[in-house]
Order: sequence, then structure tokens, then C-alpha cells
Amino acid sequence: MERQFLGFLFVFCLLLYPSLLNAENLPLLIFKAPESLQPITKRLSAMGWPYYSYAMQLAGLGHPGPAIHVYVVLESAQFGAQFPSWVSGFANGEASTIVLFAERVHSYPARAIEDLLVHEVSHILNYRATHGGGIPRWFDEGIATIAARTWDIEDQARLLWAIGDRNEFSLERMNAFFRGDVSSVRRGYVLSAGFVRDIIQEYGHNVPRQILSLVAQGVPFPTAFQQIVSLSPDQAVEVFVDRQSVWLSWVPLVTSNFMVWIGISMLAFVVFGMHVRRLKARRRQQEEEEQDDWGFDYGELEQPTGVEWDDRSRDS
Repeated sequence: MERQFLGFLFVFCLLLYPSLLNAENLPLLIFKAPESLQPITKRLSAMGWPYYSYAMQLAGLGHPGPAIHVYVVLESAQFGAQFPSWVSGFANGEASTIVLFAERVHSYPARAIEDLLVHEVSHILNYRATHGGGIPRWFDEGIATIAARTWDIEDQARLLWAIGDRNEFSLERMNAFFRGDVSSVRRGYVLSAGFVRDIIQEYGHNVPRQILSLVAQGVPFPTAFQQIVSLSPDQAVEVFVDRQSVWLSWVPLVTSNFMVWIGISMLAFVVFGMHVRRLKARRRQQEEEEQDDWGFDYGELEQPTGVEWDDRSRDS
């Protein structure tokens, strides 16, 4: 009886806390934060396996490795002034350290501080998967971005804007965006995420971890990429931009003078309809005001007949 009860209790705990099934594979995070940010760190420390599972899969790690120290700091932190105001966090793979500026989580690609944490953890997992081997910034950021957020219509719209002139697009330019201002950096994020997502869709979910594994063995990244994808990185990005041409072909049409005039005409039609409805409502109001204060409409009263007038005259 006691054994059955313990078995039931174990199953019950797994149903309530499914992350226990993968507890040994969960990244061990050690949080440090001032007292005022303790509620945030408590929320972050409660994040379970589902948050990190995709980042682990992309990196190809069966075990996340040693503990990661996460510092959640205030805007007024001593070294906060050393970074631009739009930098919300960063990771150091060699030191297994993450710094999060809790008050700066307000810009793409992080929707919330949970997304930011997963993004930075993914950087450290990529570093560990390659044993510290070098990978391009666009590949590292692309993996981290798609590990932390679900691709949606906002990302697709940002991607179409970010590609710009396809004849000027290149991996060198994509990497250069991360060294620019806030607008350029956001452009770099969406381009790298869109490119890595496209690689996964076209060549399989195992591609990132296979490339990282080869880099860990000392294979240069361009060679590792070509061995797995059968294209060089530059060739792959050209194919990627070509696939986006289906969407890009609509941009000139939507922004053309013809479409602008159609939009103006539709807006004018809507305004005219609203104007007609207002006139009808005003006319009904005027008709109601023509009635007297008692609410009688004399046009609807029954007029007395000639006989009734004669009877009234005799009574008087």
C-alpha cells in the first residue's frame, strides 16, 4: 500500500512539474541581484525546461555544462554607463557569465526579460558546443534569437524592411550592422534570425548543431557550413534572399502611386459614407424637434367629423 502511494505521489509531482523529467539537463543558473530586483530573479529562476529546450537542441548539447552566473543589475549600476542605452544584456561564454539590465528590456528582439535570458543563455551554450571555437556573429545571434522567440508576422515584416536592396546584401554587411547604432543592430538581429531560420527550414533542424560540432573539432566555420549545407555561406545567403523575393516583389506594388491612390479613394469612400449617416441622423433629430413639448404629432391626430362639430356647437 505504501509503495503504491509513493508511486502515485511521484506521478503526481511529474504532472505538476514536468521540468523534473529534464532537471539534470536544465542549465544551472546562479542569480545575483540587488534587493529591489529580487522579484525579477525569483521569476527568472522559476523558468523550467521548456524555455531552454530549443536552445539546447540548436546547440546540440546533451548536458548544458557548469553553472552560469547571471547578474541582474539596475540602470544605475557602475558599469551600466559603459554600454549604450539600448544594450539590454550580454553574455561571456569563457567566463560563463550573463549580465541583464532589468530596466532596459524594451527593444527588439526581446519581448520580455525571460526572452532576454534565454537569448543570452543560448550564446553561452553555442560557445560551449564549439569548445570556444570561432563562429560568425550573424550565426551566433541568429541561433540565440530564434531560440528565444517565436517567428511571427512582426519578424517577417522587419525582415522585408531589413533586406533592402538585394544587390547590396551580403554577410559582411549583416555582421557590420551589429557594430552600428540601435537601428542597425535591430536590423542585424532580424536578418541573422531570418537567415538561420531559413537554413533550418530548408536543410533540417540538425544543421546548427552539426555545424557547431564540426567547429568544435577544429573545422573552420565556412568549411563546416559548406559540408553540412552543400553551399558556402555566401551562396546560401544569396539563395535566402532569392526565396524572399516572393515577398519583396509585393513591396514596390504596395508602395506604388497606384496603390496609394486606391488607398486614398477607399478612405474617401468611407468618409463619404460616414457623412451620409450623419446627415440622416441630423434629419431624424430635426423631425423629432418639430413635435411639441408634449410629444404630440398633430399630423397624426384624428380630425373631428362634421357631425361632431355640429354636436359641439349645440352643447355650447
